[in-house]
Amino acid sequence: MLTGTFLAFLCGFLALISGANLLVNGASRLALGFSISPLVIGLTVVAFATSAPELAVCLSSLYKHTDQIAIGNIVGSNILNILLVLGLCSLVSPIHISNRVIRREVPIMVFVSVLLLVLALDGRINRWDGALLFSGSLVFVLWSLKEVRTTKSPMVLDESTTSLLSCEIKPTKASMSFCILKIVIGIALLVLGSTWIVNGAIKVADHYKVSELIISLTIISLGTSLPEIATSIVAGFHGRHDLAVGNIVGSNIFNILGTLGLACILSPVTLTIPMSVLMLDIPVMIACALICFPIFYSGKRISRPEGVLFLILYVSYTLFLILGATEHSSSGIFNQFLITVLLPTTALSIGISMMRHSRTAKNLTTSS
Repeated sequence: MLTGTFLAFLCGFLALISGANLLVNGASRLALGFSISPLVIGLTVVAFATSAPELAVCLSSLYKHTDQIAIGNIVGSNILNILLVLGLCSLVSPIHISNRVIRREVPIMVFVSVLLLVLALDGRINRWDGALLFSGSLVFVLWSLKEVRTTKSPMVLDESTTSLLSCEIKPTKASMSFCILKIVIGIALLVLGSTWIVNGAIKVADHYKVSELIISLTIISLGTSLPEIATSIVAGFHGRHDLAVGNIVGSNIFNILGTLGLACILSPVTLTIPMSVLMLDIPVMIACALICFPIFYSGKRISRPEGVLFLILYVSYTLFLILGATEHSSSGIFNQFLITVLLPTTALSIGISMMRHSRTAKNLTTSS
């Protein structure tokens, strides 16, 4: 039984990724056929591309009335994006952070994370809340378009992006129908893959006697974040730190505003927020967003030791969820370790890093 379930998980994730690629490829080439600029496509279609799996899973779970999977997928993906993906990227090479990300994208990410908590305080996110979130995603995209268009240097799409979008070839009228076919097949694969994943999550949760929320915060969030993981790590290998960080921060913003917002608008039911998500998981997501401020500002980069710290935090969070869900005997000891050792050590490490940066900046100012 479980072998078939895990096989369905694997096929579901493959279908999600393939469907997202076909959808983006077809939509982008179709847009080019209508003379829409690659810049607009890059800021809209690409933003949707890496969040398409999360949206498909959210909609499928809401239609099956499995709210825990919907909210757990979004929150879990955002936590994973910062701690796991940025941690892995920094091990490839230290990630340099641009001033724009520190001054604009990170504050927006923190704001929308807190906004989600505020909207969820009544234990649900209804269609009006979803409309508010989705409106925010439209404002964010329009603002990004306006800002890029008013800059002196236009945005240049790199090789990997043009390959994804197929922007180097403008489609002919004969190939437009093929683009539409790609879009249809892509949507079908997203629906099919998300259905397999949600059904598999329900079976796994029932077999191991753990909540669907735990499955969505761990396994499903990892699977739906594969596009972000692949894009950011490849960008890190090629030294495109701006693309790696921008992909993660932008995806986190879009997951809350665009993905969750649209899912709640289209959902036939109101999304119910479990108390454990309000008390633990959303605050952890906000903490991950907040920790980006001192880490990013300190030297304007993520060093390898800081990346290792991110990975330790992610592994610790995952173990905390698993041990608590299975009621393991070592759960209490591990919780005590988190409170008395790991969290104070994390705060101390960040403080020391900021002090070193402050002294270095002060010495440079004095010498000049």
